[in-house]
Amino acid sequence: ACLLLAMVARVLGKYEEARQYAKQGYACTVRTGDAFIQSYCLREWGMASQLLGDLADAKSRVEASYAIQESLKDRRGMAITLANLGRIALHEGENAKARRCYEQALTICHDLGDDVSLATALEGMGNSARAMGHYGESRRYLREALQISRDRMLPSVLSIFVGIGELFLQTG
Repeated sequence: ACLLLAMVARVLGKYEEARQYAKQGYACTVRTGDAFIQSYCLREWGMASQLLGDLADAKSRVEASYAIQESLKDRRGMAITLANLGRIALHEGENAKARRCYEQALTICHDLGDDVSLATALEGMGNSARAMGHYGESRRYLREALQISRDRMLPSVLSIFVGIGELFLQTG
């Protein structure tokens, strides 16, 4: 329940509330030993921390989430968490690291046939390519992400448009 409340609070822009729910959920999973939900509470905690500007906390929580998901072989969770790690790396200016995270996420998403996560990974690839000055590559990835997202994932489409706008600003 805390995990779901954290997700809802984050989507509503209540980032500190989201972080508190995620922390509470994490504490419950430590007591119950539910590593699967624990990994998702950690990721949600990290996402809230990132949105609050606490990148160090975000990075440590999301990395811990990934380690658990990897040990459980939760490939879907790993793909999403890798995208989160890529986003954090971009914010830290670690563009090559971001690209590696997004590439791993992309591979997993292709293997799973998960279009929603695939669009997120492609968007990340586009944004990391743009950050590295690879504008043609960025354009290709963002276009592909938009094609996958346009009919069924409005929030992704809006986020992709931001990436496209930043690309246009950088390339004139």
